[in-house]
Amino acid sequence: MKSSAVSFKAGPLQLEGILTMPGDQGGPFPGVVLCHSHPFLGGSQDQPLLHAVSGALARCGVASLAFNFRGVGHSEGVFSNGKEEGDDAAWAVRVLKHWPGILGSRVGLVGHSFGASVALSSLPKLKDVKALALLAPTVSSLVSPSLASDRRAKLFLVCSRDRITPPDELERKLELMKGPFEFRIIEGGDHTFRGCEDRLSELLADFFSRTLIGTSRLRKSWEFLARRSRRP
Repeated sequence: MKSSAVSFKAGPLQLEGILTMPGDQGGPFPGVVLCHSHPFLGGSQDQPLLHAVSGALARCGVASLAFNFRGVGHSEGVFSNGKEEGDDAAWAVRVLKHWPGILGSRVGLVGHSFGASVALSSLPKLKDVKALALLAPTVSSLVSPSLASDRRAKLFLVCSRDRITPPDELERKLELMKGPFEFRIIEGGDHTFRGCEDRLSELLADFFSRTLIGTSRLRKSWEFLARRSRRP
């Protein structure tokens, strides 16, 4: 695994990111864009959760690009609290899709909390994304009009003690969706997934191995997991 600091153009802005490539396994590799949580709550490309996820993805042969939204860290621009961050995510997907060594037809996206809400509100801008993992999205973000008709693979993950995104409320909202999705509850942990990073990363590695590579990486039945799925 090799991680490098990168910067890329996002329209008129320059955004910073961290590109993580698998080790000497050949290539090209599928890739996943990682969108951080709200910066007012400490979210950035450097948060431990995204570091754990990028490492797990690299070990299963998937590259990743974590990046800072506009106005966060050294990324240019002014943070707009979700109004324009969807453009940042779309640019990050476009950059990763065309990065040397990346299999551009197999790109996914992970969004945590605010990052998940941005992704859900920007689905039409993320046409090159093949699969999405939404970590503790706000329940209100599921009212996105484009979500009901979106047929791409989706994984929704939440911790059992999450008070910002209560699992039962999220599940009730998901039951109204018409498209395929998977829903997982990790026992313990809260909205930050603190202490659950390894378990979360294992699930994400399995999800993207299945959706971007075509093989499963989950080798044991986790006791911490409650599983609900709706297949096409």
